[in-house]
Amino acid sequence: MLSSGTSLSVALALYCLTISTTAFSTEWGLNGFPANPYDPVCATACLRSFSSLDLSCSDGGVTVGMVTFATSTECFAHNAPFLTSVAWCADSQCAEAKPSAALMEYWWDMQITGQKTAGVATMPAMWTYAQALAHAEAPAIQLMAMDTALNVTSRVPSDVYEAQYNVLWSTQHQGTLMNKYGIIMLAIGFGLPLIITWLSYILGEARLMATLRAYIVWPSTIGSYHVRSLPYLIGKAPTIGQALYIALFLILNIVLTSVSYQSKQPNAWNPTGKSEIMSYVLGRTGTLAYIFMPLLFLFGGRNNILLWMTNWSHSTFLLLHRWIARIFTVQVLVHSVVSLVKYVQNGMYGMEVKKPYWIWGIIATLCVVVLCFGSGLYVRNNHYEVFLIMHVVLSIIIVVGCWYHAYDLYGLLGGYCYWIYATSAVWAFDRGWRLLRIWSSGLRRARVSHLGEEDSYIRVDIPGIRWSQKPGTHAYVYFPALTPWRPWENHPFSVIPTIMLRSPTSTGKVEYPATQDDSHSSSVSEHNVDIEHKSPARSGIAAVEGTRSPVGLTFFVRKSFGGTKALSVRQEQLTLVEGPYANNDSDHVLRCDRLLLIGGGIGITALVPFVASHWNIKLCWSVKESARCLVDELEGMLANVNDKRVHVGSRMDIGSLLDKEVAEGWKKLGVVVSGPPSLCDDVRALVVQKAKQNPTTTFELEVEAYSW
Repeated sequence: MLSSGTSLSVALALYCLTISTTAFSTEWGLNGFPANPYDPVCATACLRSFSSLDLSCSDGGVTVGMVTFATSTECFAHNAPFLTSVAWCADSQCAEAKPSAALMEYWWDMQITGQKTAGVATMPAMWTYAQALAHAEAPAIQLMAMDTALNVTSRVPSDVYEAQYNVLWSTQHQGTLMNKYGIIMLAIGFGLPLIITWLSYILGEARLMATLRAYIVWPSTIGSYHVRSLPYLIGKAPTIGQALYIALFLILNIVLTSVSYQSKQPNAWNPTGKSEIMSYVLGRTGTLAYIFMPLLFLFGGRNNILLWMTNWSHSTFLLLHRWIARIFTVQVLVHSVVSLVKYVQNGMYGMEVKKPYWIWGIIATLCVVVLCFGSGLYVRNNHYEVFLIMHVVLSIIIVVGCWYHAYDLYGLLGGYCYWIYATSAVWAFDRGWRLLRIWSSGLRRARVSHLGEEDSYIRVDIPGIRWSQKPGTHAYVYFPALTPWRPWENHPFSVIPTIMLRSPTSTGKVEYPATQDDSHSSSVSEHNVDIEHKSPARSGIAAVEGTRSPVGLTFFVRKSFGGTKALSVRQEQLTLVEGPYANNDSDHVLRCDRLLLIGGGIGITALVPFVASHWNIKLCWSVKESARCLVDELEGMLANVNDKRVHVGSRMDIGSLLDKEVAEGWKKLGVVVSGPPSLCDDVRALVVQKAKQNPTTTFELEVEAYSW
């Protein structure tokens, strides 16, 4: 069930998306859904056959997209030979199709003096269609293909009409296919996570679901790599389930980009079949790129409605976001290259390259390429601040460039601009919801404490924020005073309610095993250490326990380069908090008979809320000797865990640990791991192995890794 807050969020998100797509049902909607700007084609072909001819009043006209008309709308509206020639041609050529009188009058009103749907400013013709037809007598003049002027009511040459009819019919047909294929891709991209989530709920505890998790959902496609980066920082390996989604999307994209091309010659815009097919290829790749944009922005957002409606994790959607971005980039490059080749071959490149639509297209293409290649793992890991600024700025330029590229070329025809509306709505909703989350937490003063002898860790306490103790959540924390020139910078941290860290009334005991023996920590041995007497001194305001408010949030930070290192300069920091956000759907692990928490280093912070959320847990935590200060800081929480093992300066034997839990006969064992990438990947691989080897034990796995 969704909470009331989540339900409201979903409702607002859907409302926002609905508003952004209302234009799809208007008369200027997507080609074929249901818009047809050339309907009836038989009549529009007549209009196009005559509109390029010089009239007695022609005075230079206007340019619409790539087409320059020699005649103004005023001239079209009052020129009798033009109106009667078009009316007579439409009546004779549409005799077989038999469009209704109402449709013909509507077409006349929308098209005869300029295409209103393309954004052309027009004026009404001096006659209606019926009146123009009444004034038209059977034309005695048969125009020739080389004629350039129209002075009396005339008949259009059959080859000219056929070329116009073919190009209009084919353009509409291909436009419909482009949008149909794009909507199919969009529906699959958006709907598949929902379908898979619903199927997982339907299957529930079925053995099939456990098998799917062990063989598809959890295993990596490349060894045990998933949280860890692949060699040479070429990226991160998806799980098999994620790879199947990517493969399906990629294969469908290739197929739907490659099929259903048909040449109809003669063609008024393309003198050869090759040129005609190139036009359709560049049109389809460009259209698919536009349609992918809302999905691309949705998957990359923090306030993604699919995060609220599915059990997929934020890290999964970000991984899919990157792959869809790569497919989007390929579509953009194919569109640009084919356009360049086509216009160079037909001799129009020198003229088109100077037009605004072409310039904006080049700007958007360059930004897409820079953004795709500049968002690699090396840049994200080593220059995250640069990546963040570049990502936002270039994304905005791409959206603006795509808008002007389409509008300068087609006006509102084809519905391209509506995909920009949808993309902007997704982006605005995400950013607006972020601001609402920050506003709800208010402006805070964080208390900063230095931990350890080398001050290698920092504790940040933010009093006064009342969030639930729900496990598996994180928040983004802003310290605007640290980087006044970059106040938007923020960092994700696991959320720990401060009250969970209060010292208990009785002294807690933590077992520090000298070996890899996995005996229960509830048994007292010579290796037990009273951590209350081992705590080194802390510096900072938070060093005095009594000064801490039990109401608030606490974050633990390992000092590194950048903002986290600068955080240690002051003992109080102006702070903004954005959250909470869910890492994963934790309900499935909380329903297990036994919950095994495996932490490494500062990854323990993601496990703390689980301690208070389950009745039967075992906590295993390994830390370096230099991180012993974390053990001392968390003594209050550790004292409340009866079954625990803390390894200081040594590693855990995860395989033996899992074997022992299986041997104890738990029917459903939940495993939650948080820590270094290598630990997360090792635990994932071992859980997959044990799940395959022990069909009588059902495993649930949750990996809390901020590996974005």
